[in-house]
Amino acid sequence: MRQDQEHASGLPDHQTVVSLLEKALNQGQNPTLTVISNSMAPLLERGDLVTLSKLNFETLKKGDIITLTQREALTTHRVVTVTNEEIATKGDCNFLLDEPITFSQVIGKVSIITSHQNNITIDLDARKHQTKLNWIYYLARTQQILNVKTRNKIRAISVTFRALRRLILKTI
Repeated sequence: MRQDQEHASGLPDHQTVVSLLEKALNQGQNPTLTVISNSMAPLLERGDLVTLSKLNFETLKKGDIITLTQREALTTHRVVTVTNEEIATKGDCNFLLDEPITFSQVIGKVSIITSHQNNITIDLDARKHQTKLNWIYYLARTQQILNVKTRNKIRAISVTFRALRRLILKTI
């Protein structure tokens, strides 16, 4: 790696990381990334691992989870809408949609999730998991609504929903 491709910390810069991920996907590899925020909770929590696969844009649909590049950062969020020109995404735990992106900003599709708390691996393409994954998504939506209406009980609600997530994940 050239010196101008490194940050002061010695880590590769954003564009180098994106290029390496794209190269790996184009060679048929499935890179794994570590989740560093809870914006996709309760499905993805800080410390979980996501494995990417090459995305076929013709099959991209609402509900898919993708990793994208935006503002010099990698983001893994759920697809909300897809048009011919742009994609709208949103973290399950976020209230607002992300800034729309173009297809060129998509790195890959999340195909496997490995929960760091439960040592469970979930294949997102396996149909048998879809109902349970939908339940986790609806738990996130319900938690978000309840948090708005009961601001003083947020901690109790969060603990309850994390426990429900663990119970659902144990059955996968």
